[in-house]
Amino acid sequence: MFFTASLSQGRPAEAALVKALGGNIFLVEPGGRAEQLTWSGTDSQPAISPDGEKVAFVRPAGHGQPDDVRLIYLSQRRVRIPSSIVALDLSRDTGIGTISDPQFSPDSSAVYFFTRPGYLGLIVRSELAPPKSYIVARGAVPIGHGRSFDVIAEGKYAGDLIVYKDSGKLTAGPLFLYWLTDPFGASLAIVADKESDVDQFRSEIGLVPSN
Repeated sequence: MFFTASLSQGRPAEAALVKALGGNIFLVEPGGRAEQLTWSGTDSQPAISPDGEKVAFVRPAGHGQPDDVRLIYLSQRRVRIPSSIVALDLSRDTGIGTISDPQFSPDSSAVYFFTRPGYLGLIVRSELAPPKSYIVARGAVPIGHGRSFDVIAEGKYAGDLIVYKDSGKLTAGPLFLYWLTDPFGASLAIVADKESDVDQFRSEIGLVPSN
């Protein structure tokens, strides 16, 4: 089966899509023509940028090495070795583990992803030009519905994130709450303490299931 992200932000119906099939990434034009972008047989979880110019996806390194996020500029899609956008120093110092759910910022200038080097996860922001990767959330777990977190693309909270994370100093022990954070991880507000309430917030701001 094709892999597609489980949520969308109302991308126009005529826009191109990206899908994974058999470990390779495909660009699907509005008319239905599919063009293969990668040939590794191991790639997954593609995301296309809001400007329609870039594709990010997960590629496992193998041999005990951490996963990677690779980037294709569609104007240069004949290039057979997509660029890595995870900074080497971040991988070395943080211990990047399994990576999932790459998502672009609304202005297409950065890619967020979730990684779990241990029991709890991290959310990382990788800026594309100049390249820079840094952690924007610690103590995170997936928010549900197949998503690790959400980047809000439109409206009042455009660019902010919904993150399910340990609230740290609010209690003596772990307390996981759904937070609205800014693009760089600063906590703005508690959105909800249970999944049904965060689903209502998602609906109110236009985060809806994709086809």
